[in-house]
Amino acid sequence: MNRLLITASVLLLSSISWADEEIPPYLKAIPENTDKFEEIDIVEVSKLVDFEITLGETVMAVDGQQFDGFRFTAPPESDQLDLIWYFNVATNWSNWYLTPVEDTSKNSFKNWLNVIRLYDKFDQVQEPDRVRALQSLEKGYFVPGEEYVMWFRQRGEAEDNSLRGRIGFGQLPEDENWDFDNYEEQLALTPQPAAAQVEELGSRGGEIILDQTFFKPSEAEGIIDQLFFAIEMTSRYRGGYFVTVESTSCLVSHPNFAEIRAKYGDPDFTVSSAESVAKHNHNPYPHREDPREPEVDDAHTITYFYDYFGFVVDADDPEGALIDIRAQASNYAKLRQSTEGKSFGAVGMQNLMAFYDHGTEVGRIYYFNEGSKMPMIIQEPPVGRYQLGLDFLEYLGDGQWRVTSETSGDKLAHDISFRDHRRNGDATWYYENGQPRGIGQYEDGVLHGAFKIYNENGELTETRRYEKGKHIQDSDQTESGGD
Repeated sequence: MNRLLITASVLLLSSISWADEEIPPYLKAIPENTDKFEEIDIVEVSKLVDFEITLGETVMAVDGQQFDGFRFTAPPESDQLDLIWYFNVATNWSNWYLTPVEDTSKNSFKNWLNVIRLYDKFDQVQEPDRVRALQSLEKGYFVPGEEYVMWFRQRGEAEDNSLRGRIGFGQLPEDENWDFDNYEEQLALTPQPAAAQVEELGSRGGEIILDQTFFKPSEAEGIIDQLFFAIEMTSRYRGGYFVTVESTSCLVSHPNFAEIRAKYGDPDFTVSSAESVAKHNHNPYPHREDPREPEVDDAHTITYFYDYFGFVVDADDPEGALIDIRAQASNYAKLRQSTEGKSFGAVGMQNLMAFYDHGTEVGRIYYFNEGSKMPMIIQEPPVGRYQLGLDFLEYLGDGQWRVTSETSGDKLAHDISFRDHRRNGDATWYYENGQPRGIGQYEDGVLHGAFKIYNENGELTETRRYEKGKHIQDSDQTESGGD
């Protein structure tokens, strides 16, 4: 199995902090309400503890908010190890934190990992509206013998108020961080079978791979594991940056793609290696020198994507035997949002946007609506208005677009003009009452000139000035005359 690192960056998740503000009333209330939180016994750091609690049966109510969870006493030697735990909880109870009873202002968790793999004992297939997470707290936090509360804040009604999971203590070498493998090993978590994982994802590609008509069971399990490796190694954060990997398989079975298509239907998306090379060689920043070495199409392949899986064949035999299977974190099934009317979809980590007319692809653009980036047009869509939810991309022809979004009340939320397939010209954002929230101009994809901000009464409150996307000046005074 070969794993190719595509892009690298770092995802940091911020913690709650009370250092610079008054301690919230609900934290102050915890010492007098510890009996509202069910007690679980963590007797030894060497033993894992499973728990299942029904939230909402006994709650701490403060200022109209309800809190529930569990409490425990830190066992001996807990100050020398990291706390680690896995939990599965209703989305409407998914605001949580750990608090010492004696000092409720003390900060605890800083990050967590969102889990997509199902684990035996704690998870069910297609369980709606749940949050599942792995989390750790570095050693030195706990004082043996002192009491702690793991609280959850209720944010709405839930059909299933169960909180399920496993908690314990562990330790990593100094130069390592907690990752999925470490958590699963030290918490002794057992992933559910591949068929359950595929059903949870709703993956048509996974169903193909599990079909013993085409692949051996042991081979299929390995390919499914590669998908979870790719997803677990993928993080996204503000600014559009991400880290991800793509896995390829050393296939034992080589079924013909024609047989797969006949049984499972057309793929969600098709990409040739020539297109991938063209994308690599395209410089989306024309004003910058491209440091990359150009590529040539040595592979000469076609990849048929069924959601997360790419089935690779020789371009000279497009219905023939599979050469490879690529597992990656982008779900291409999301591109085809509707089979009715004109629609569009996007795969963010591929910088890809596709346009459809009654489910048939009619346009494909890379780097579209990505600031100053120069789009790469694979197929220019026909003139028309394409929809994704409440967002609309209206193509007027000759590289001109009108990009709008509406509120749930069918009112305009923003209206942006495009030329040369990039933001150029007028742009306006609106309040729900129809008054402009902000008015500005774009040039080559970025703000340029005066950007005026208004209140809901239509009064100008601030003017910001931009120079080729760079914020250079603010003014809180209204202006007369032109820009």
